[in-house]
Amino acid sequence: MVDSMIGTAPRDWDEACDAVSDAYFPHTLTPLSRHAASGVGVCTAELGPLRIAHIRWGADVAVESEHPGAYGVNIPLSGELESVFAGSHVLSRYCQDLWMRVFQATSVSLDSSGSAG
Repeated sequence: MVDSMIGTAPRDWDEACDAVSDAYFPHTLTPLSRHAASGVGVCTAELGPLRIAHIRWGADVAVESEHPGAYGVNIPLSGELESVFAGSHVLSRYCQDLWMRVFQATSVSLDSSGSAG
């Protein structure tokens, strides 16, 4: 079930930052290019105590957040993601081969009502 998503494209980066903060986590957003914020999108779902979010920035951005009271796990679906946590630098790159192996090893079946079986 989708709990929240941006219904219309944000007009500017401040509006984009507010929409993602409301849907997922409070953060500070700094665009690193001259692209418009109209490419930003976010969709979230609650799975028990977990909040899953798909965030599309649509441009190179810098995001600062402390994920207060939570952990953040970032999985880039394209390009790369640089993270710094407690002084440790991590560079995550999209790896299609890895995702293909994960999806092949993970099998979920749904019945006609959409329930996992």
